[in-house]
Amino acid sequence: IVVRDAGNAEIRRFRSEVHLGLNRIVWRLERDGTPGPARELQQEPELPPPGREVLPGEYTLDVQFQDQTQSVKVTVQPDPRVEIPMLDRQAKDALRAQREQLQADLRRATQRLARGKRDIEVVEKRLAIEPKARDGETDPHKALRDAVVAVNKAFTEVEEKLWGKKAQGIVRNDDTLFAQVNAEMRITSTDDAPNATELQGMARAARKAPEITAAVDAFATGPLATFRTAVEQSGLSLLPQIEPVPARK
Repeated sequence: IVVRDAGNAEIRRFRSEVHLGLNRIVWRLERDGTPGPARELQQEPELPPPGREVLPGEYTLDVQFQDQTQSVKVTVQPDPRVEIPMLDRQAKDALRAQREQLQADLRRATQRLARGKRDIEVVEKRLAIEPKARDGETDPHKALRDAVVAVNKAFTEVEEKLWGKKAQGIVRNDDTLFAQVNAEMRITSTDDAPNATELQGMARAARKAPEITAAVDAFATGPLATFRTAVEQSGLSLLPQIEPVPARK
């Protein structure tokens, strides 16, 4: 199902399971959304998740099944119990759109950090199957092992700066960058014009969020880049060399 606004711009695309017979599919009056920032590496969804609700107005729904498509026009009406000028609704919608864009930027940054951690773990696992040097012998992979220790230390520092320390139970990390940004991005669920607190909070969040992307960039272009260089110079291949078994006569 593809939803288009009055200007024919696609605003929502989603899929619904169907079966033989009569099917009922519901569009919940939302736009495409975006996954938020995440500490762990996540697979990107095939289709966008639902986002903020649409404004009252005219919309077109294209229902596609195999090689068939049918369209229907619908009118989204405002809640008749509340009178809110359209300009106020648009102002609140614009503020929510700003928050979604900020969340999308932060997701890209956090997933970049998570991919870096994944790459470090790949090298750690590969190093783990290399034989350790015996007493008196020189470890051919000492430089790389040292690089792993250094990059892990740098990763932990930036991760705790962003999210706080990992711990079991309820832990408050109000001084982390994400806690500070999230605290400023609170927007009421009502469709009236944004108030001064919401506008000022989003403005502060927009100024604070670049500290998160800057911290990730500094890690990626600094410690992680140094680590990648160490991996390249180590000559360590993805697959260990396996000596053939000599044939016995």
